[in-house]
Amino acid sequence: MEEGFVLYSKRPEWADIEPIPQYDESKPKLITINYEKEYSDAMDVFRAIVKKNEISERALELTEFLIGYNPAHYYIWKYRQDILIQMNYDLKEELQKMEEMAFENLKSYQIWHHRQVLIDKLNDPLEEMDLIKIILEYDAKNYHAWAYRQWLMTRFNIFDNSELEYIDQLLLEDIRNNSAWNQRMFFYNNRPGILLDSDAENEIK
Repeated sequence: MEEGFVLYSKRPEWADIEPIPQYDESKPKLITINYEKEYSDAMDVFRAIVKKNEISERALELTEFLIGYNPAHYYIWKYRQDILIQMNYDLKEELQKMEEMAFENLKSYQIWHHRQVLIDKLNDPLEEMDLIKIILEYDAKNYHAWAYRQWLMTRFNIFDNSELEYIDQLLLEDIRNNSAWNQRMFFYNNRPGILLDSDAENEIK
C-alpha cells in the first residue's frame, strides 16, 4: 500500500457507509483474485454506494480513483456518467480531464465509449476529430479510435472532402494501412447522397 494512503473505508467522510465485500466469507470459494488492498477496499465501498444509488461529489471522486486502477471496468464508467449527468457537471471539463487517460490507454473501449456518451449528451463533436488524429499518430490502426471517428461522422454528418484528404495522407505514409482503406470505404458507403460517376473516376485515378 502506498505510504500515507488512507483506505476509503477508514476515511471520516465515508464513516456512514458499510462496505460490501465481493465475497461472502461464510461460503467456500474455489478461487479468489488477489486484488491490491486499496482497490478491493474502494470496490467494497463502491458496492455500498451503488446499493443505495448515491449520486454525490464523493461518489464521483471514488469512481475516478477506481477507473485509475482499472480503466476496463465498464460499470464504474457507467455510474460515473450517471453522476455527471444527474449533477449537471461540466461535461467539456470531464472530456478534458479524461484526455490524459485516453492517451495512457489507447485501446480501452471503455474510455472511448465514455467520450461517446458525453459527446452525444453535449450534441456537439467539439474537437474530437482532431483528438483522434493525434491518437492515430501513435497507432494508425487503433480500432477503437477509428470506430469512434466513424460514430462521430455518422452522428454529426461529418462527411466533407477533408476526410478523404486525411486518408490520402495516411495511405501515402503506409499503403498497407488497412484501417485507412476501411475508412475510405466507410466514407463512400455512408456519405449522404449517391455515389457519383466523378467519385468513381477520382478513386480510379
